[in-house]
Amino acid sequence: MNLQQVLEEFGLTERQAKVYLALLQLGEASVAEIAAKAQIERTGTYYVLEGLKLRGIVSRFQKIKTDKYVAADPKEILNISKRRQELIESYLPELKAFQNLSNFKPHIQLYEGLDGIKSVWRRTLKKKNTVILSFSGYRLAEETALYYGKEYLEWGLAHIKERAKRNIFTRVITEDSPQARERQKVDKQEAREMRIVPKEKFLFRNEINILDGWVAITSYKELIALVIESKEITETLRNIFELCWEGSAKYSRKNK
Repeated sequence: MNLQQVLEEFGLTERQAKVYLALLQLGEASVAEIAAKAQIERTGTYYVLEGLKLRGIVSRFQKIKTDKYVAADPKEILNISKRRQELIESYLPELKAFQNLSNFKPHIQLYEGLDGIKSVWRRTLKKKNTVILSFSGYRLAEETALYYGKEYLEWGLAHIKERAKRNIFTRVITEDSPQARERQKVDKQEAREMRIVPKEKFLFRNEINILDGWVAITSYKELIALVIESKEITETLRNIFELCWEGSAKYSRKNK
């Protein structure tokens, strides 16, 4: 296990780990210097640094009218981990009380930012090998990826390959777009069956994935993902998807 993987185990994202390690090596540095060292785009590096600052493992100061950053001593990461454990232990009775209500209420969790969306995607790889049903806007997904950098786009394509490798099949209904038609060409290699519908009638502004007992709703424009764990909601959306799948057949025939 390398140092980046160790930091990710602690709870840092891949980009946060890269930036922290780069800053450790630089000592003190500007955003531009850190971005170059970590090989991450400058704008993204700024947001990563601010996130690390909130966690207490990076600090910012001004030097000759320029913002500089410095990494906290690695021992501070261990101290943070200990404080987190103590905090959880102190609230364990209350947390257990919430767990006792889990049989009566669905679980709902909101994920924010690109790293939040990535974590939801990774979760889809942990499911049983059944079919994922998806309403997807490939145009919005790829435009978001291109805006936030080549690294994010490559990560998304690698995720698709990993899903196919694990034999997790997906059926997708998506609006017509150049991006969708390109992806449809490799349906077989990527363990997918895609049906394309007219964007004039059906414009998807977010993505909905229906899995085993839970649903993920992702807005790439707003950079949020909502995960709902509920058998009742999942089954209803599954039936809605099947109804739409039957209706999309006529468009699918026209596209071939």
